[in-house]
Amino acid sequence: MSCIILVVKGKPQGERMKLMKKKNIKKLLSILCVTAMVTALFFGCSKAETKEVTAVSADAGTVAVATATRVSDIIDENDMFSDKDLDPSYTASEASTITLKDSASTSDSSFVTIDGDTITITAEGIYEISGSLSNGQIIVDVADENAKVQLVFDGVDINCETSAAVYVKQADKVFITLADGSKNTLSNSSDFVQTDDNNVNAVIYSRDDLTLNGSGSLTVNAKYGHAISSKDDLKLCGGTYVINADEKNGLDANDSVRITSSNITITSVNDAIHADNDEDETQGFVYIKDGTVTINAEDDGIHASAAILIKDGTVDIQKSTEGVEARMIEVQGGTVDVVASDDGFNASSGSSTTSTTTTTDQTAVSTNSTETEVIETAYGAERPDMSSEMPSGEAPSGNMQQGDMAGGGMMDTDSSCYLLISGGVVTVNADGDGLDSNGYMYIAGGYTVVYGPTNSGNGALDSGVSIEVSGGTVIALGASGMAEGFSDSSTQGAILCNSVSGSKGDTVTLTDSNGNEIISIESLKSFGSVAISTPDITQGSTYTISAGSTSADIEMSSLVYTDSQGNMMGGGMQGGRGF
Repeated sequence: MSCIILVVKGKPQGERMKLMKKKNIKKLLSILCVTAMVTALFFGCSKAETKEVTAVSADAGTVAVATATRVSDIIDENDMFSDKDLDPSYTASEASTITLKDSASTSDSSFVTIDGDTITITAEGIYEISGSLSNGQIIVDVADENAKVQLVFDGVDINCETSAAVYVKQADKVFITLADGSKNTLSNSSDFVQTDDNNVNAVIYSRDDLTLNGSGSLTVNAKYGHAISSKDDLKLCGGTYVINADEKNGLDANDSVRITSSNITITSVNDAIHADNDEDETQGFVYIKDGTVTINAEDDGIHASAAILIKDGTVDIQKSTEGVEARMIEVQGGTVDVVASDDGFNASSGSSTTSTTTTTDQTAVSTNSTETEVIETAYGAERPDMSSEMPSGEAPSGNMQQGDMAGGGMMDTDSSCYLLISGGVVTVNADGDGLDSNGYMYIAGGYTVVYGPTNSGNGALDSGVSIEVSGGTVIALGASGMAEGFSDSSTQGAILCNSVSGSKGDTVTLTDSNGNEIISIESLKSFGSVAISTPDITQGSTYTISAGSTSADIEMSSLVYTDSQGNMMGGGMQGGRGF
């Protein structure tokens, strides 16, 4: 194929139709355009081998966010961990001992009762625990509402067939400290049988605040229910954890999950990390200060009802449906890798999803249906072939006026949501939207690479309101049909180019007018759209984007450039190109 160079000049397109880029509209568009659109070949979800880069961070607090509430209003970083959370030490002479053994457990404390293989702790104190139970349980049940209980695990192995291996029924706060060098295992083996008014549904189940710390290791195998669950705050402040949840969530909390100085590996059938509070909008958050978190989840990697803040450390989501999801999300540092079969990052709240029913081809289609369900409902067994992308610039058939697509109450905009990346190295490989916000999206720092969808029903970048870039580096590759560019309010040079496409393995390169390379990356997938912003892009200069056998010259007559060619709902609609 000969090299095609497109020289495109002109003022960047506006943002008049951005509110039309919503998930539910995508589903309708999949129906309306399906005879003309086809999906690029699926190339799997392998993680990128990101080369060493320099990620310049910005102070997140200086970034103006349009939402009424932001992450810092919910997550007070000065109040995440107490001194005792971070200090697992204790005075051994003050500790009581509990030795576990089937039908023969012992303790030197009068505040420990032993009934068969059920050990109940009834007073504040420090308890050193060792030994094993093949079907037993430790219960903390302290009447004093201010009681602090520290359980020091030093070679503990407890399986409980029908309840929690560790059940915190009542206390102000419980610490599970993993003794230095110790290896500990907790598990269950059958479905839960409730013995009181509490819905015990985890291997470690706590009605109150729970902190795990120390320098030993803990393996939690949950055949049923959650692995570790707290009805208040759950904190991991040291130690090595292998968490397997065969039925529900790995780490689960009502108020918050807070992580620092820990090495955590989670495999879960549901969410790996989940914090959800449907009664208090200031609760239900996840805070990762540092450490290493490795996730393989059948559902969300990290899910919170209110907010997620990744401050530093390594977060490696190797498998998920949606990688990181909350109403408000901030990445301020660290290394974050996300592989997702749907959205990589998704700033959304349940309140924005509608259940409006629209009609296409005289078939009722719920806007809550998946894209596959929508297409199959509309076409039944005659579902069209969608094996390749619609040719660049080709308009879909049928009457698809802008007014038609805006009707039906199918907006999915939520102005309380935002995604902010102000630091760190972020790599996303998503089959749905790469970075998605039902409200606002801000790129203020860091180094972000998005390998977005190969199907034109999703975009590498997608917002309900706007995408504003003020710093950092971002390169996003994806299909062109839903490609969204950067807002005119951006203060850093940014380009959306739908005139360059490529295949898996092709190198995407941005060069200046002198041929100097600014950025270069090898794509993990086929793509028909390239979005780039770096501090090196300046107004008045000319740049070239090339990939495979295609290239485009970009003249930056303004700070933000949008090439609408081949873009049905992104740059084309924004610029009034229409259909």
